[in-house]
Amino acid sequence: MVVLNETDAQVAEEGGASRLALATSMNEGGRTPDIGVIESVINTVGVPVRVMIRPSGGSFTYCDKEQVKIAQTVKEIAELGGVDGIVVGALTSSGHVDRAFLEKIIPVTKGMKLTFNRAIDNTVDIHEAYDTICDYKEFVTHVLTSGGRPKAEDALLVLREMMAQSWERRGPVIMPCSGITGDNLAYIHQFLYAKYYQIGTAARVDRSFNQPLELEQVQQLSALCE
Repeated sequence: MVVLNETDAQVAEEGGASRLALATSMNEGGRTPDIGVIESVINTVGVPVRVMIRPSGGSFTYCDKEQVKIAQTVKEIAELGGVDGIVVGALTSSGHVDRAFLEKIIPVTKGMKLTFNRAIDNTVDIHEAYDTICDYKEFVTHVLTSGGRPKAEDALLVLREMMAQSWERRGPVIMPCSGITGDNLAYIHQFLYAKYYQIGTAARVDRSFNQPLELEQVQQLSALCE
C-alpha cells in the first residue's frame, strides 16, 4: 500500500496492509519523502516500511552527481534504523538496468532490502532486465512492475511470464502494480496469484493521492487476496 504520511500509514496498517511503500509527490510519479516523515512513520507502525528513493519525477537515468546524491540519501535512511527497505532503480541511456548504479547503492543499504522500481517497465527488454536484476537477488527481494504497460491489467500474460521467470531463477518476487483497483484485483489475482500487489489510489477517496486513505477500502482490498 502506498502511503504518504503517518496518518496514511496508521490507516493502512489498521486495514490489513502487509507492508507499506512510503513516498511523496505521487502525482509526479513519486519522490523520496523527507527524513522527518520517514522517521515518524517507522515509529508509528509495526508493518514493514519501504521508502521510495527517487530525487525527481521523469527519467530513471541518472548522471554521476545524481547517483552520488541518491547513495547519500540511502545512507541517511539506513542510519535511521527501522526501515525495512528501499524502492529504487535506474537505467542506462540505452534502456538497460544500470548495474553500476546498483553496485553503488547496495554497499550503503546496511542490510535494508531493495525493491527494484518501475524503471523495469521502461527497459528495452523486460525479461532481460529481470535476468540482470537476478544477479543481485541477494539484495533485491522484489520487483515492482506493470509488465511494461501503463496498467497491470493490460499486461497479465507478461506478468505471468515474469512470475515464471522468477520461479525458475529463484529470483526477486514480482509485485504487480498500477491500475489495480477493487474492481479488477480479484480478476488479476485469479490470473496471477501473486504474493503481493501494490495498491496506489484505489483505497483513497475519489481515487486521488490528494485525498486520504479510506479504512473500509483498505480492508476490502486486503481481503480480496486472502
